[in-house]
Amino acid sequence: MEGLAAKKSISIQNRVPKVLMVSADRFMVSTVLRNIISNAIKFTPDKGYVVINADYFKPGSLQLINVSIEDSGAGIPPEIIDDLFDVGKSISRPGTNNESGTGLGLAICKEFISYHGTDIWAENLPQKGSRFSFTLKA
Repeated sequence: MEGLAAKKSISIQNRVPKVLMVSADRFMVSTVLRNIISNAIKFTPDKGYVVINADYFKPGSLQLINVSIEDSGAGIPPEIIDDLFDVGKSISRPGTNNESGTGLGLAICKEFISYHGTDIWAENLPQKGSRFSFTLKA
């Protein structure tokens, strides 16, 4: 993704600790990360940033890892945020440099994360961009 980010002078900051261990399908998680990071780059204007974070958290008796990808992009219009992961809605919008997409990537991400028995969600960050997060079992 660094080549794609370099074309728009977007910095990618990987803040994921090297010691995290997760129980997941490597190929599915890689696909989810690739899709969300490429979307973050797509919707971030030139000279923006994308930050990738992950950390343990323990809701009740579960040990999970929360992964988040935050960007300094345009944010998500409130009228579509609830439909982003719905395959039946297939939402596709052009990026900041008119990049295109199919609108199916986030629905696939939802399927892959649901396969792991965990969840994925999106948040609009007022005046800052957006944050996409998902959990995995540690």
